[in-house]
Amino acid sequence: CCPKCKQILPTSQFYKDKLRLDGLRSWCKDCCAISVKAYHQTEQGKAVSRKAATNYRNTEQGKQKTTAWLKSERGLASNHRRSKKYGQSDHGKKRYRERAARSHKLFPMRAKARQAVVNAVRSGKFLSASTNTCNCGKQAQHWHHHNGYDEPHWFDVVSLCASCHKLLHNGKMVIVDG
Repeated sequence: CCPKCKQILPTSQFYKDKLRLDGLRSWCKDCCAISVKAYHQTEQGKAVSRKAATNYRNTEQGKQKTTAWLKSERGLASNHRRSKKYGQSDHGKKRYRERAARSHKLFPMRAKARQAVVNAVRSGKFLSASTNTCNCGKQAQHWHHHNGYDEPHWFDVVSLCASCHKLLHNGKMVIVDG
């Protein structure tokens, strides 16, 4: 008999407990599930869950599963949604502005070169990158200053898709002048 729900149930409906004389927990499985769910909705329960998840992700098995999840289609989509939501939040916008200001301060020529291309596109003197196709066949999204950011090279740009642009900056791809 479960003292919580007052129902008489078979022993298969109770979890095992080595510390008790009969070897079973006093509450039935359904009552335990309700209690655990309620606990995990409290602040203390949420903190315990976050800590347990962090501890698991720091294990070798957790690292492998996290990496596999992030590379999966659902993981990529989930990460994209989370990133987009953060970018639209007040905190995300503030962090973006701070990062952009730091970048402009550290690399003023790069900022000026990018702004020159943006202004040329806005004024119609230069076509948008999305009107072109990347070398890989995808639609281009970015302009890349492949000859540097000095003023004479501001418009020496190549249109690339986001993935090729990332590969290029990570040193895994090279642009060959044709």
